[in-house]
Amino acid sequence: MSCLAKQLHKKGFTLIEMVVYITLVTVLSVVVIQLLFGIILLQRNIKIAKDVQTAAVTAVERISREVRDARSVNLGTSTFATHPGALELASVDVEGSARTVRVYVDGGQIMLDENGVLVGPLTSSLVTVESLIFYRMANSISEAVRMEVTLSATSGLTTKEETFYSTVVLRGSY
Repeated sequence: MSCLAKQLHKKGFTLIEMVVYITLVTVLSVVVIQLLFGIILLQRNIKIAKDVQTAAVTAVERISREVRDARSVNLGTSTFATHPGALELASVDVEGSARTVRVYVDGGQIMLDENGVLVGPLTSSLVTVESLIFYRMANSISEAVRMEVTLSATSGLTTKEETFYSTVVLRGSY
């Protein structure tokens, strides 16, 4: 058989070609797997951040509304400038009856009581309250409450912690 005929009948790959192909497939596989793990980690971080943001907006908005509608702050049962803070507000409901609202931390959740009855948690179970601090500000004509809320959420090895601030003037105080 001539040399040309041998090359025409040759089928398959050489050992060097196989090593090159296997190396290329391995490198591409590693790159794809790393990208997938990166996407999964990013999605987890986004979900945790969303959980913290949602819980903060819900809690801070509700507490702000209660403070805004209050007539006064009950200084005897409120705890200021320390964690865990507690805030008790005196207000009037739509029918003109006296109403008290208490905000406090219990079991890592911000809780709300109305007239001594538990309304429920203001934060979701996916989020933990790391700190809840209230500050009272008052002068001769008005009264305000500043709140500082630190929330955290964990998923796997990823933890997100963020602090939120709000200051609200009691409408009934001026």
